[in-house]
Amino acid sequence: MLPQSSEWIETRLFRPKIATAKVSDRGLKRGSFRNMSEKALFGKTGPEYLGEPPTNSLYDITLHESVSDLSSVSSGWITVYGNSTISKNELIHYFIKYGEIISVEYQACNWISLEFSKRTEAERAVKENSKPILIYGRSAVFARMGRHQANKENEEQEEIQELDTLESTEELSLLTQIQLFLESLLYMFI
Repeated sequence: MLPQSSEWIETRLFRPKIATAKVSDRGLKRGSFRNMSEKALFGKTGPEYLGEPPTNSLYDITLHESVSDLSSVSSGWITVYGNSTISKNELIHYFIKYGEIISVEYQACNWISLEFSKRTEAERAVKENSKPILIYGRSAVFARMGRHQANKENEEQEEIQELDTLESTEELSLLTQIQLFLESLLYMFI
């Protein structure tokens, strides 16, 4: 170790010998690189830090856990993405090995939502398929917990259309109006 005065601190940086700095003769003979020193900024007691290092990073984002509909996480819903070349029946046939599928929501898109009878079955299907799965040797898909957001929006649109088909809300009983109002509030927060 090089002798140092109180105005220099060691660093883990390196630089070629030709750079100008305080160096002993022994340090120059060892190799083409040597430890570089920096001037102490905070006095003779050593470096002082402005605060604790951050505990969280802006980059601590886990894409595998993102869910578009949080209410469906508590149920047994999973959404399978990337199934453009696989038929709905082939996907259901593949995922039936994880448990009983009680509901399927499918649109002309590259995703399908499946509801298992138990949440543990859905979790097992997602856990075992956390990486892309090659189904029948021709298409890769991946599964995530939760129900696709478009399904929720479609349900809301259907309810609005049902209300529009009624001649007027005056014909509905007060109890039915209250029930419809509470259901609409429930769907807003789900």
